[in-house]
Amino acid sequence: MCAAFDHDHVHEAGGVVEMPTSVDRGRSRGRKRWSHARRVSYSQRPLDVARMCYIFGLMSTTTIRLPVELKARVADAARRSGTTPHGFILAAIAEKADADQRRAEFEQVAEARYDGIVASDRTIPWGEMRRYMQARAAGKRATRPLARKLSR
Repeated sequence: MCAAFDHDHVHEAGGVVEMPTSVDRGRSRGRKRWSHARRVSYSQRPLDVARMCYIFGLMSTTTIRLPVELKARVADAARRSGTTPHGFILAAIAEKADADQRRAEFEQVAEARYDGIVASDRTIPWGEMRRYMQARAAGKRATRPLARKLSR
């Protein structure tokens, strides 16, 4: 099912899924109109679910143009991973979007920490902190370095 799929549009009973072919969008104050319900077997279900997601505006369509060589590489990679080229491309886009979001969050945290350093006007030189952390990692006793006025 697509992520935002409204399960009220699908009724399951004994291996068959009953799905509306039309839904009233607001004219009936939120009630669903089942004027043309049809029954489909589970074997038809993935295509119908995709169609439902498209019909009810839960997914959008985007066209991308791929160089022939890249399209072949995507098809090969999808086959190896046991998915379709479409599914492979969706996963790749989702991974890239997640990585970009994590990077943006990382940069936001870094900026906040740097602002804290600037506001306090105190810092510990990296060389001293590194020696301290190496000594601690080696199990030795070490004196914690003291923060000093930020040198500019």
